[in-house]
Amino acid sequence: MARGNRGQNIFLNPEDWSEFLNYLYKLKEVYDFDIFSFCLMLNHIHLLIRLGEARLSNIMRRLLGRYARYINHRNRIHGHLFEDRYKSVHCNTQPYLKEVVRYIHLNPVRAGIVDDPYKWPYSSHSVYLGKAQNKHLDLRIPLGQFGNGIQQSRRAYMEFILQGMENPTLVINPFNYSEEKNSEFSVSEDDGFFTPLIRKDRQSLDDLCLKISQSTNYSMKEIIGPTKIREVVTLRKNIIIAALREGYPPSRVAKYMNRSHTTILKIERQAFLSSVH
Repeated sequence: MARGNRGQNIFLNPEDWSEFLNYLYKLKEVYDFDIFSFCLMLNHIHLLIRLGEARLSNIMRRLLGRYARYINHRNRIHGHLFEDRYKSVHCNTQPYLKEVVRYIHLNPVRAGIVDDPYKWPYSSHSVYLGKAQNKHLDLRIPLGQFGNGIQQSRRAYMEFILQGMENPTLVINPFNYSEEKNSEFSVSEDDGFFTPLIRKDRQSLDDLCLKISQSTNYSMKEIIGPTKIREVVTLRKNIIIAALREGYPPSRVAKYMNRSHTTILKIERQAFLSSVH
C-alpha cells in the first residue's frame, strides 16, 4: 500500500488511473511477479502481488518513481508525491489470501465513495466477477480457493464480498490485525513490514527432513542434490511443502534445499492448486 504525501490525491485526472496501471503492467514484463488484485483510490493504492525472483523494493521503487515523475511533469509541480515508504504485507496464503482480496476490493465502499465495489472502475473486482477481462491478472490462486470451477468460485467470492458489506466487522484489515486477535500477520517493529506468524512449536528443518526421509534409503545429500530419480524428486517436493506449511518462508526453504526461490514458489503453487481442485 502506498499513500499520497500528507494524504494528498495521487490521481488528479481520469487518465491517471490508466497511466498507473500501464506502468504496472510494463513492469510485469520486466520483473518476475504475478498480480492478484488491485484497487486504486484517490489518495492511495493497494496491490496484491506474488513475487518470483524479483525484489519488492525494486518493483515499488520503479513503479512509484515513474508515476511520480509523470504526475509532476504533467501538472508542472515538484516535490514528493508519495509519503515516506510504502507499507507491505506478507500474506501467509490460503484463508488469509482471500481476506486480503476482500479488504482491497471493499476499499471504495468503506470510504463511502460507492455503495457497491462493482461501481468503482479502478479495481480488479469486476475481473473477479467475470464482468471484465484483464490479461495481466493471475486469478488462479486467489479465485481458485473459493471453489472448484470458475462459476462456483465466482459465486462463492461474491457471497464472501456481500458478507463483508453486510457486516463490516468481518473484514480483516491486515495493517491493523494484531497477534492478540490470533492473526496470521504480525508487525516487524524495525521496518514496518508484516510477516506471517510462525508457530512456536514448529519443527526444525533438520527434524522435518529426517522425519519424512527416514523411511527411505536416500540420504539428505542425495535429496538436496541434482538427482532426478522420480522417488527422490517426490520426496524432495514433500519436504518442501511440509516446510512451507510449518511456516518457513520460501527463501529459507530454497536455501536449505539448495533450490532456486522460483522453484520453491512453483512447488507451493502446484500444491495449493491441487488442494482446491
